[in-house]
Amino acid sequence: MSTNDLNFHKSYTPPAGGQVALNFTLNPDGVPTTAVVRLVKSAPTLRIVGDAEKAVARTATVTMALHTVQTLHVRASYANNVFRGPSSTPASVYEMATPSSSAKSSAFEQSASLKAAREFSWRPPTQSLGVTTAIYENALKSRAIAGQVWEAAAPMTTARDSLWKYPPHLKPALASRYESAAPLSSLRGDSWEYPPHLKPVMTLRHEVALPAVRGFGLPAKAGQRRVKTTKVPWEAAKWASYGKESPYVPPEIPGYTSDTALNFICPWLDYAGNDILINFGKYPCKEAEPTQPGTGIIMPVKKVYIVINNVLLRRLDGNVELPTFSLSLSIDADSWTWGFNAALPAAAQDAIEPGSDGTPVELEAVINGTAYRVLAENISRDRSFGQAVIRVSGKGKSAMLGAPYAPILNFGNAQARTAQQLMNDALTINGASIGWTVNWGLTDWLVPSGAWAHQGTYITALNTIAEAAGGYIQPHPTQKQLNVLARYPTAPWSWGSLTPDFELPSDVTTREGIEWVERPRYNRIFVTGEGQGVLGQVTRAGTAGDILAPLVTDALITHADAARQRGLSVLADTGRQAHLSLRLPVLAETGVIQPGKFVRYMDGGTTRIGIVRSTAVEVGVPEVWQTIGVETHVA
Repeated sequence: MSTNDLNFHKSYTPPAGGQVALNFTLNPDGVPTTAVVRLVKSAPTLRIVGDAEKAVARTATVTMALHTVQTLHVRASYANNVFRGPSSTPASVYEMATPSSSAKSSAFEQSASLKAAREFSWRPPTQSLGVTTAIYENALKSRAIAGQVWEAAAPMTTARDSLWKYPPHLKPALASRYESAAPLSSLRGDSWEYPPHLKPVMTLRHEVALPAVRGFGLPAKAGQRRVKTTKVPWEAAKWASYGKESPYVPPEIPGYTSDTALNFICPWLDYAGNDILINFGKYPCKEAEPTQPGTGIIMPVKKVYIVINNVLLRRLDGNVELPTFSLSLSIDADSWTWGFNAALPAAAQDAIEPGSDGTPVELEAVINGTAYRVLAENISRDRSFGQAVIRVSGKGKSAMLGAPYAPILNFGNAQARTAQQLMNDALTINGASIGWTVNWGLTDWLVPSGAWAHQGTYITALNTIAEAAGGYIQPHPTQKQLNVLARYPTAPWSWGSLTPDFELPSDVTTREGIEWVERPRYNRIFVTGEGQGVLGQVTRAGTAGDILAPLVTDALITHADAARQRGLSVLADTGRQAHLSLRLPVLAETGVIQPGKFVRYMDGGTTRIGIVRSTAVEVGVPEVWQTIGVETHVA
């Protein structure tokens, strides 16, 4: 606690009653403070500047020369908005608070605005007149109207209301919450009023239709009776007309001449095991290779295309015919065997079970005269109330050349061989043929000794050789024969002058789909071999060869013919293409159109020519449909 000295400048006189009156006013004795001022100049000023430190007594003298006035009253003011240290009237820690004036309200009221003459705490004070005061002056007397901190509140005016007052009386014009409704005027109606009467000229929404004029007709109206009747090919039979009857002359039958030579009209086929099947049925040569449709088949536009479908599925071993609910076959340019699915009655399960060694049963599916040999690999059964179905799936006969039926072998050429000879060598074991042949459809080339080595199955070795020259492998439907085809026998930019294998109008198709595909427009490529290979540069004729395709490396590119065929397969699969999907019946003229065939498709004024890339056959007796995928190029 700080200590303050109290300076009592008057002599002490004990008051009556033992009480002490402390007067801290500026003039405790009631004697006016007198100051002598001499004015020297017309506008004298006095400026006192001091630091913020403990206040000390200072005396200022102002001298003023007076000529005519002997008595002068001076009113001086000073700026006290500076720090002057402890005042002369300190109080104890717990002193009485200064009474609030009547203009003040509670302790937490809005502060009064500062006067314009006052300044902030830390800035130079304003100029003051030359009137000084003592450092320890008496405090001013409080006004009589001042009140204490907790004084009686001022009475509120009559215009104000207390917080909890009685609500004002309702006016007679106001109504309560549930008062009687005011009557509506005669021109207004409530929300459920009666609708106005309809005018005589208005009709309902569904009125009686007006009769149509004589020249108005619907798009599908009653047909007109034709004068000439139309006859179908199979109409009701009728009696032959009367005419002249010719006498019947029986033909002459030559006498029987014996011959010891046996004439087998069916060609020899490779049968499973050592048994030779002799069929004395109605169709003795079911397994014979059917006559393939020729090239340049043109399908005419007809009003009606009549197809008599004939589907047969049988087990070759024992010639067991299998009833079929549904059947499907599929193949594409990147598959070396057919895919097969069929649904059979549950009673046929024993006929398609594999042998004791796990060898799958070989089946034959005949679709409109074309036979396909397949293997029943996977068997499953679906049974529902009152019906059980066996589902069988598998691959074509050429699946025996791949896993899991064929072993993993090492292939190579110890001496110089052509590519076709390498394929034939791959289909042998110790120089003996395994029964499969190759139908070569590429330009052959010479492979130096030791240039090729491969490890895998028979079919992987064959695919490696075919892909080296841009080719692919397709199986024969029934025989042990593989067809090696060029992916692009002719460059697409030359297909306009090509004679297609089939010419199909849009009338023969039941569904058509087109997908436009954009390929990089390469016009130049480098293909190279490896140790004994060659480097070939293939450029599309008529172009600048400025768009280079990625480099192709293959150990079997050992000749310019191989490099040219491989480069053509890359440069041909470029630019904008239109892939067609055509669904049509298996006609007698076309048969099943397989991958590698050229098709010209005519859709009104638009003609597209392309090569078949995929084929799918769906059999749902009595309907048989095939869907072919055709790759065409847009100029």
